[in-house]
Amino acid sequence: GEQGVDAYMTKLLPIPGTYFIRMEDYYFTGSASHTYVMGVSVSSPCDIPESEPNENINEADSINSYGGSVCGEVSGNFDQDYYSFYAVAGELWTFNLDSWSYDSGMDAQLNLRDYTGTTLHSESVPNNGDPYFDYLILSSGTYYIEVEADGSFFNTSGPYILHGSYIDLLAP
Repeated sequence: GEQGVDAYMTKLLPIPGTYFIRMEDYYFTGSASHTYVMGVSVSSPCDIPESEPNENINEADSINSYGGSVCGEVSGNFDQDYYSFYAVAGELWTFNLDSWSYDSGMDAQLNLRDYTGTTLHSESVPNNGDPYFDYLILSSGTYYIEVEADGSFFNTSGPYILHGSYIDLLAP
């Protein structure tokens, strides 16, 4: 028979539970019955789940000092998620937030802060992109990465995966 177009979907589901997939004829262009093959793959892309409250540096969840991935969800312009990590001078840390990649719909911003809460770097991507940046640590200590909506009135909520990793530039 004639082959149709394959459909593919990736969705980040931040809360454990039962989910349903609905399949229907695209624009009702076919007959009442169709033969199809559907595959579902479930994985846990996160090393650490977000735990609330984590709205400021005093309540920050911890990211392992070797890096890792954390899953979370921002619920509007007034929700921020903070994660702490210890870094050593000479490490180049990379932060990558995936939200649009998983059809989240959140326009996100990442803010790197030092132990006093001072912003060292902010990154957001215009036009519905996911923020990504590298940062060279100049002084050993505790740092914080903040995930928040980018401040627009649209696309202010959604799940995300935050990836953090580093390489030691001073290692022999």
